[in-house]
Amino acid sequence: MNVKEYTDILFDEHQNAYVCLVILENGSKIELISGEVVESIIKKGIFYYHTCYLVADIIIAIEFLKKECNAILVSPPKPGKLYDNKLAAFLYTPIGLIELLEDKKIKNSE
Repeated sequence: MNVKEYTDILFDEHQNAYVCLVILENGSKIELISGEVVESIIKKGIFYYHTCYLVADIIIAIEFLKKECNAILVSPPKPGKLYDNKLAAFLYTPIGLIELLEDKKIKNSE
């Protein structure tokens, strides 16, 4: 799969990391992250360590995952610089680490 476009490398102070988004021809997006936050993960040979899900309401999604999946909130909602300051949160779930990214535009799409 070929790269269609990519963003500039930005420093996100909320993640204490440098981030860049790579968009593939099929529309898939891959976030590249560097810095202390991922250093120990990379040393373990792990390069793909979480999946991101778009949600309409991040608070409702967090509470649902905590109740239904016994998810543990690892990082509370913070603005994500790479995503136009949309709120992002990380939770540890039975399937591993996930990121929730709030996008209010999807609220009414069914």
